[in-house]
Amino acid sequence: LNTEIEAVLETKPSAHWIETLNAAGIPCGPINQIDQVFADPQVVHSGIARPIAHPRLGPMTLVGQPIDIQGVPADLRHPAPDLGQHTRAVLTDFGFTPQEIADLIAADVVREADVTP
Repeated sequence: LNTEIEAVLETKPSAHWIETLNAAGIPCGPINQIDQVFADPQVVHSGIARPIAHPRLGPMTLVGQPIDIQGVPADLRHPAPDLGQHTRAVLTDFGFTPQEIADLIAADVVREADVTP
């Protein structure tokens, strides 16, 4: 079924299908590539794109909290951690010894990120 649907959808641009489906009462919208997200009129209008300083990558813009909750700041305080950034701390919290953690890292079972700024 997916193959059949895809064959039909490929015959016209996304804007056509979005307009057609919305007109029929079927809510839908585009699936944006990352560069399109920040140019989206709703993202621009809402001011949801927020600057943040990443400790390794420097200044960047991320999409912030989409829900406005009274009394809760919508600021982005921390970027997502790097892969493996908290490996040792998490495994320590679960009771692994330093040697067990080193063995897991050496065996490539878990990763430890190089997070040197």
